[in-house]
Amino acid sequence: MNRTVKCVVVAAVLFTMIGAAAIAGGAGEAQKTGKVTLRVAWWGATGRNEKYLKIIEEYETRNPNITIVPEYQGWADYWSKMATLVAARNLPDVHQYTNNQLAEFHSKGATISLEPYVKNGTIALENWNMTMVDSGRIDNDLVAVTIGITGPAMIINMSWAEEMGIDIPPFDASFTWNEFGSYLEKNVAPKLPGGAYAFGDWATCENYFWTWIRQNEVEWLDASGKYAVPEKVLEGWYGLLEDYRQRHIAPPLAFTMEDSSKARGDNAFNRRRMLIRPTNANQAKLEQKYMANPSDRVEFRRLPMIEGRSNPAECLITSALAIAANSKYKDEAAKYINYFINDEYAQTVYEAEIGVPGSFTVQEMLKPKLDKVAAQEFDYINLISSGDVPPTKPKPAGIWAFDAEIQQMNQRVAAGEVTPAEAAKEIIDRANKFLASIK
Repeated sequence: MNRTVKCVVVAAVLFTMIGAAAIAGGAGEAQKTGKVTLRVAWWGATGRNEKYLKIIEEYETRNPNITIVPEYQGWADYWSKMATLVAARNLPDVHQYTNNQLAEFHSKGATISLEPYVKNGTIALENWNMTMVDSGRIDNDLVAVTIGITGPAMIINMSWAEEMGIDIPPFDASFTWNEFGSYLEKNVAPKLPGGAYAFGDWATCENYFWTWIRQNEVEWLDASGKYAVPEKVLEGWYGLLEDYRQRHIAPPLAFTMEDSSKARGDNAFNRRRMLIRPTNANQAKLEQKYMANPSDRVEFRRLPMIEGRSNPAECLITSALAIAANSKYKDEAAKYINYFINDEYAQTVYEAEIGVPGSFTVQEMLKPKLDKVAAQEFDYINLISSGDVPPTKPKPAGIWAFDAEIQQMNQRVAAGEVTPAEAAKEIIDRANKFLASIK
């Protein structure tokens, strides 16, 4: 079938449930004919989907016994459908997670260990950044292999800063949160025009909060499965941003709410109303693309850290491929994963779409072909994944679903409805009720 026609057909029946009998029959037919049909699923928009489809088409050309059925949706719809499919034990043979959701689905028996495939060489991880590899481990067992790593970052409009005479620290510099607040208050805010802010509201960035948890060296859950983040850590989180607001170095709630409704290209960072934007590193190249002033240059800097730490301990966010426990073609699925993560053609097409690849070989191949912002993203992710940074373990089941509550509580603090201390107490109570409800 022509790939274009095939995509139309797939789009019409996206994630249609395939009966268990049909799957079993397909396995039997494969044994007779050597033909295999793999289902491969991911989330994405048009540009990303086109890249995946091109990668798949090449794989089918090289492997005429393999037919790949692509299944893709936007972010929210993808997870809704995946929840349905895991309950039906009908997940696509190869499918994609971040380490926000990985433990949630793994706890339901969705994925298998990839260790045997690494040991026998089917999935090759030589010359890889092992800190990035470890982002796909649960209880020291590799259950997903990264196709791209990102992490929380501060991105800065360097051109605007230079025009205003603001001295920006070097690429690998680290501040404490208190030092950074003082720097913004004394060295940045006084030079900004009216209505502009030094730093954005980072409470909407769930990976900033994850990093805060790591900086405080606390666990999400205790041994009994109850919420284990201490009150003082939560109070510190809400209090820190409120302090930045009160000092007028981060924007008030009304500014943040208005800005969050704007399309890329029209947000405060794009239009020189915010000097430093809190976001994930893989978003920087898109922000650069949509800067209102095309000559504005975007660069990365690390997050601030708490007193007493040797580094900010930014969490690493992986987008990773896993093999479904219900797959009838696990060996072929492993071969496809290896092709996707290591093959020069596949990685050239993918072009670090969703983050920095774990393979140093692939990084070295891609980096000279990238623009300056995308190339610095590689440097940034390798920086925050080196040294004595603790490994980023996937969030326990239930934690990802509760992230929205953490963010919404910040709005109540910003609106003056609750104090940071009251917010901390209420979050713990809500978290434990939520966790009890999903057991």
